[in-house]
Amino acid sequence: MMEAKSVWVIVFIISISVFALDPSVFAKTKKKRTIKPAQSLTAEETVWIKRTDGALSCSPEKAQSLGEGAQDLEKAKIRVLESKKIQDGKMHIQMCGAPTGTENAYRIQRSDLPQAIALGFQLNL
Repeated sequence: MMEAKSVWVIVFIISISVFALDPSVFAKTKKKRTIKPAQSLTAEETVWIKRTDGALSCSPEKAQSLGEGAQDLEKAKIRVLESKKIQDGKMHIQMCGAPTGTENAYRIQRSDLPQAIALGFQLNL
């Protein structure tokens, strides 16, 4: 009788952990796309910037896509050279409604950095 309760407790804990994870986060973190080729720019002339995508556990549809963030930059006349989803590197509680820690990162020209910071982006070190 006691073994059956233990098994159900373990199953319950595992199921909560699985449902608390946002599977789209893992699919997006490996996604890397080039929006516009930038062969003529050197690494010293470009920087990576980042901004949280606003994703919440159990609500992945609320996250800002890479394309939406790129549109924000392009409206400000900032050329996006490359983009990718990243993690902020911090531990996050696995609870519905809590931030997931995913961020949108964009490679831009160093000369556009002040404008990007004014839009709420941060330098990605």
